[in-house]
Amino acid sequence: MNDCQREALNSLQGYPMMDAAFRDHIIYIYTKVPEDQRHRYDIFEIISKRNAEELARVECWLSKAAEILGLNAEQFAQKFDFKTLRTDDPEKLYDVLAEPLVAIDLDAQGFTSINKLDRYIPTCEGSKPTADFTAILGILKFAIEVKTVRLEKDVQELIRLQPKEHEKRIKSLRLSPVPKPSPWLEDFKKAIATRIGPATTQLESTRQYMEIDRTMLIFYYRPVRSSHFMSPASYKKALQCMKSKIDYLGCKVGFDKEPIISPPLPSGKYPFLK
Repeated sequence: MNDCQREALNSLQGYPMMDAAFRDHIIYIYTKVPEDQRHRYDIFEIISKRNAEELARVECWLSKAAEILGLNAEQFAQKFDFKTLRTDDPEKLYDVLAEPLVAIDLDAQGFTSINKLDRYIPTCEGSKPTADFTAILGILKFAIEVKTVRLEKDVQELIRLQPKEHEKRIKSLRLSPVPKPSPWLEDFKKAIATRIGPATTQLESTRQYMEIDRTMLIFYYRPVRSSHFMSPASYKKALQCMKSKIDYLGCKVGFDKEPIISPPLPSGKYPFLK
């Protein structure tokens, strides 16, 4: 272990959630990823530069999600498969973080008894795939699945970014962008359409074996640049175009924005667009 790696790991002291979630990820990057490519890994940048403000911000998110779900740090890292971050895919981070972020949103909007499910339900007919969560809203029990969305345009742009450009991109996403009509709304619609089939299977098997009243699929999308944000009306339009057996479709864009849900949930607590 070299000095840089030791310092990065030492910076996790005092951040138990991040230590449990990202220690193996940091070790993997130092041992497997070429130095000139490490800037593409966002958590690595925060940890290796010992950015105290960002470290505290991420620790707060993870701690809040763990508290909502009743999990300690090790259980949390295991439930959400943080071990899968040992990969050469920098965007895998956001696949993993999407579910804890949605758990926080569900709690904020009045859901209770939020439970992170195991990947499969054992049945007499064999193992069946499950949704990500069950939760209660009023008197209704929901099965909730989260799917991440990546647009090919975003992926290709990330690959091209150089270190300084990458740092500017991260800073720009901290701002409150002005949403604009997107030139790739159709691409977004195609991307979410491909997720509906697998999600339907997971939600229906959960409904069958766990006495579910309603099903909900939430797409998590992280635009590469602040200029890539679409207007809320565009996201809602994309959701309304989808045909499925799922009761509610939602879209969460980035870390800080609440999901847009269609049709409105019975509680009326989500910020619905009318």
